[in-house]
Amino acid sequence: MAGFLESRRDAAKDPTIIWFEEGPNSRAPLLFIDQPVNSGFSKENQRVKGTDAAAKDIYPVLTTFFDNFPEYAKQDVYITGSSRSGHYVPATANEILSHNTRNINLKGAVIGNEFTDSLALCPSYQDMACGKGGVAAVLAKKQCQDMQSAVPSCEKKTQACYTSNDSGICSKASDESEAAFFNPVGEKGLNFYNLREPCVGNSTNFCSNTVEPITKWLNQAKVTDTLGIPKGRV
Repeated sequence: MAGFLESRRDAAKDPTIIWFEEGPNSRAPLLFIDQPVNSGFSKENQRVKGTDAAAKDIYPVLTTFFDNFPEYAKQDVYITGSSRSGHYVPATANEILSHNTRNINLKGAVIGNEFTDSLALCPSYQDMACGKGGVAAVLAKKQCQDMQSAVPSCEKKTQACYTSNDSGICSKASDESEAAFFNPVGEKGLNFYNLREPCVGNSTNFCSNTVEPITKWLNQAKVTDTLGIPKGRV
């Protein structure tokens, strides 16, 4: 599924932003895309196997959009996203640039709070929670020591996931990392996304009291009808 919003400033001149995650905007034409296929409201019979395959899937979607709206093909284009878009944004940019003849005037890529490499993240959790990431330590010394001790196991099991590409091995590595690095922060009642703030509600609502009213608004009949999605699916 994709959705497009024109810029409220100067739609004819503002650069076009392709967004793989949520985000507010009023100063650029904004194209939202649920990808890879079978995420969000994008549906396909076959599953995507890997980030590179997802990038190859999205390329014809983008070229079709700019074929149908050539006025935006002349403008600068930026691919943006957050979280797991740390995988998809670089891969999509690379796929676009691999085509010598293209109708996408790609100028740059922007990723915020990205999830790019699980292996590289193993030592970073302890850094952030224990005063090495620009925020004062939020855990006790013993908890920080326990987190540091868990780093080698995290790296070993994550590497095993990469090497095997086995869902069972990868799931086990993920569960262990969550227990070692996320649970101590959650037990303190802190926001995973901003350690300086308390978690409002729980991690299922992203520690935010805005999720419920946004979901309620999106599930209104007039909104789902406009977006062309089934009511109650948001």
